[in-house]
Amino acid sequence: FGLAMSVSDLGFTSAFRRLVHLRDSSQSSSHILSIMLGVAFLMLYNGLFGTEIASASPLTYFVPVGGMIFTFGMQLSSSCASGHMLGLGRFNVKSWAALPFFCCGSFLGVIVTEWVQDNTPMHGGISFFSSFGTLLGGLLQLALLTLVLIVYWAVDRHQNHRSPQEILLSIVPNKTDIMPKGEDAGLEESQTLMEQGEEDKVHESEDKAPLVALAAAHPTKIPGWLYVALFMGVWNATMLLLTGNTFGCSFPTLYLPSHWLYLLGVPVDKVLWWSKHMGSLTNPVALTSAVWQDAGLMIAAGLVAGLSAFFAKYWRKLNRNEWIGAAVGGLCLGVGARLGYGCNIGAFFSGLMTCSLHAWLWFGGAIP
Repeated sequence: FGLAMSVSDLGFTSAFRRLVHLRDSSQSSSHILSIMLGVAFLMLYNGLFGTEIASASPLTYFVPVGGMIFTFGMQLSSSCASGHMLGLGRFNVKSWAALPFFCCGSFLGVIVTEWVQDNTPMHGGISFFSSFGTLLGGLLQLALLTLVLIVYWAVDRHQNHRSPQEILLSIVPNKTDIMPKGEDAGLEESQTLMEQGEEDKVHESEDKAPLVALAAAHPTKIPGWLYVALFMGVWNATMLLLTGNTFGCSFPTLYLPSHWLYLLGVPVDKVLWWSKHMGSLTNPVALTSAVWQDAGLMIAAGLVAGLSAFFAKYWRKLNRNEWIGAAVGGLCLGVGARLGYGCNIGAFFSGLMTCSLHAWLWFGGAIP
């Protein structure tokens, strides 16, 4: 999964930015298509083996708020939780700068989430698989995801005059095309780039992710990101089957720092949430698959960056605005991930794949 994201730069931050600002649905469409493939994969598995894979988070009024806060933070810090984990492996200075604030935000988010659970109505998790059965629940989810695709393509066609075929067969530019002077150079400049001629859209291969550079040099009718989207869908579904849980790549930003503080004598266990999860607090590495999954993301990103000589691209001095964006964005990422019960991978990507209603609430808050 980490290799797939690293070689394509098929990230969530740039996809949401393109969709909202430029009405470009290419990257977002690939996410929905990969989720649909994952749903079909889980339907097949559930049907063949009779083992239901349905992971659903609780429903509260604040789930959409958490999604909104999280997406605000990922735009400020230029990456989501998985993006920052990949950035740590690439030795991306901005990801390392955002990490401590992400951890602080996660701890603060636990406290806020406790208050929400105690003072607002909350419903247990609902999965279409559990509520309607494997076949009907899966078909309902696929129908809703198809509707999302239709809306995406209608918006894209209205703004950019592209047909669904043109959207699917287009080569998605790397996020460096979105932000050519640093990852937060400004959205106005990205609009200018989109309006320039084709020759202005072509960047040197060293500024592109390996798969994007290869696709630009050897264009085909089927873009490389589509292959990666299919791989992401199947592999994420496979991780769900292996662990039985959605991939919560933001959880280690809460588990590991709290564990270290606990070992140093800080009374972290006095927080009510941690008093209910003492096993994870005393030995989070052994009990949390997300820690090892995040480690896999970082190792994969480091391998790709090393083989592609990408380290110099990410190892640079940050200006004042970038430091502010990393700090405020990191805090928002942590609070939003806890309040919304997940990040782009855990709540959106994996949540929709397991047909969780919570994922739709999160998605509804993230888009605005």
